[in-house]
Amino acid sequence: MTKFVTVDFQRCKGCGLCIEHCPNDLFRPSFEKNERGYNVVQIVDAEFCMGNDCLACIETCPDSALVKPNQSPDKLSSKFYWLGNKLSKNILDRKQNKK
Repeated sequence: MTKFVTVDFQRCKGCGLCIEHCPNDLFRPSFEKNERGYNVVQIVDAEFCMGNDCLACIETCPDSALVKPNQSPDKLSSKFYWLGNKLSKNILDRKQNKK
């Protein structure tokens, strides 16, 4: 679980609404494509995310591609998600590998 918003890599369509509505200007377009061929957004300077005190990005995302801070990773639907500036393996995969 994180203290800031993360991007569900496979749900993101790169529409840019999160870029437009984030008061701290934390989202940027990227050249990374998901399995559906969409260029996804990335989070830069994630430590400046206001987390649950804001959520403007989550409220504007039409594809539910943004995950709330401290939300259980079990809620993530995709194989990968954005964490800060890196594409990270889903925490669920790590849990399954430990079993």
